[in-house]
Amino acid sequence: MAAIVCDASSLISLSETCNIEALTFLAERGARFLIPPGVKNEIVSNPLKIRKYQFSALRLRKVLDQKVLHLQGDRETQARTNRFLSVANSLFSVEGRPLKIVHQGEAECVALLQQGCCDAILIDEK
Repeated sequence: MAAIVCDASSLISLSETCNIEALTFLAERGARFLIPPGVKNEIVSNPLKIRKYQFSALRLRKVLDQKVLHLQGDRETQARTNRFLSVANSLFSVEGRPLKIVHQGEAECVALLQQGCCDAILIDEK
C-alpha cells in the first residue's frame, strides 16, 4: 500500500471528528503515514499549550506514539522546504508586503513528495 505524507489540517479534522482510528485501520493493512516536523508541531506540540485543543493533540500524539504516524524529514527536506517557501510566499503582495500563502508544514509535505519519500499527499487546503 502507499506511503502518504499528511498535512496538519487533515489530521486535525480526523481527530476532531473522532475518525483518527481510520489511520490505524489503514496502517494495519499496509498504509504508511508520514509527517514532517512542522506538522508534528502543528498537531501536537503547539496545541498541547492551548486548553481548547489539548484533547485533539493527545489523540494525535497517541497515534504518533503507536507508530501509526511516522516522523520524516532531513536536511534535504529542509532545504527544499526553504526554497519552496521562498518562492511561494513571494508570488503575491499586498500593499508592498509579501502575502504568506504557504506555511511550514504544508511546504514540508510538498518537499517530501518531491523527494520521492511518499506516493501521495493528504491535504485539505483550498
